[in-house]
Amino acid sequence: MNEIGANRRNLDWTAQDVAQWLGVPLDGLGSMAISGMADIPVAEPTDLVFADDAAHCELAAERGCGAILTTPQSWAAAQKRPPAGILVSNVRASWVDLLERLEADAPFPAGIHPAAVIDPEAQLADDVSIGAFVTVAAGAVLHDGVRVDDGARVGAGCTIGAGTRIFANAVLYPNVRVGRRCRLHACCVIGADGFGYIAGPRGARKIPHVGGVVIGDDVEIGAAACIDRGRTGNTTIGSGCKLDNLVHVAHNVQIGDGTLIAALVGIAGSVRVGRGVVFGGQSGVADQLEIGDGARIAGRGAVVTNVPGGETWSGYPAGRHSNRIREAVALTYLPDLLKRVRRLERILFPGDDGTHRGDAP
Repeated sequence: MNEIGANRRNLDWTAQDVAQWLGVPLDGLGSMAISGMADIPVAEPTDLVFADDAAHCELAAERGCGAILTTPQSWAAAQKRPPAGILVSNVRASWVDLLERLEADAPFPAGIHPAAVIDPEAQLADDVSIGAFVTVAAGAVLHDGVRVDDGARVGAGCTIGAGTRIFANAVLYPNVRVGRRCRLHACCVIGADGFGYIAGPRGARKIPHVGGVVIGDDVEIGAAACIDRGRTGNTTIGSGCKLDNLVHVAHNVQIGDGTLIAALVGIAGSVRVGRGVVFGGQSGVADQLEIGDGARIAGRGAVVTNVPGGETWSGYPAGRHSNRIREAVALTYLPDLLKRVRRLERILFPGDDGTHRGDAP
């Protein structure tokens, strides 16, 4: 059985079932069995695969795939086809719909593992699921359908909204508020102290952080991401935000709804990020800045000044991407330009070896 790239849940689907769930036409063998979902290169004959073009439809047929999710145009143009074609207008959106259904077909049991430690003053809904070695501190409130996986820590006074999942070994410091249907992945740390110090006679003196973290609904926090608590107020992550692995959000940062942040991004303290902003991987923002609604920061962009809404910035230091592209193009002309200047100097100053200007003789 193929272990890579396939989602194996011993599904008992047929191509006709899938077409009916999606409300789309089916061409071919409706009784074609589907036991899993996979990418074409690793698919087995009973896996459902997807293709955005005719070439990949043909590749799926050559590899013996039984059922494919594709567009009517790609299906019609393909010279070879799998036995069953499920024809949709947006392949990737429909694929996500089915993945969500697949995940929902694997419910987790409610209940508290005997190795979990739950403070008597914590409030847990009847249908929560608590794994082994989980600790839930006093005053924490876990609403309907919350799942906390093995080894996670929910601190005192935390509130976890309905349907949220906290993965293994995640840590929520005290007084963190998490909305509904969120996903906090393994080893993320929510609510640690921010990096704040003042000079003192014995060196750096720590500034206490007594604020909290507030996370909206439908937020995803990647593995090993860190979100620091505010000094006095709250660090806030708006609803619908998606943070990749290894993201760091510092104290007092405010992030608007629907913002996407790729891996290894760092946002320094007290930054205000608008709605629908996109951060490319390894980009960073200096403290006390504002990023406008709908702005885009390219990968490795280093933001050191405010970014207007709707603009794309890149580079180090970051500036408007259109300007950075022109600068990059201009740099390619520098070697030829330098040669031309030196030729002109030899014509204008025939006895000058250039040593007084620091040039090599």
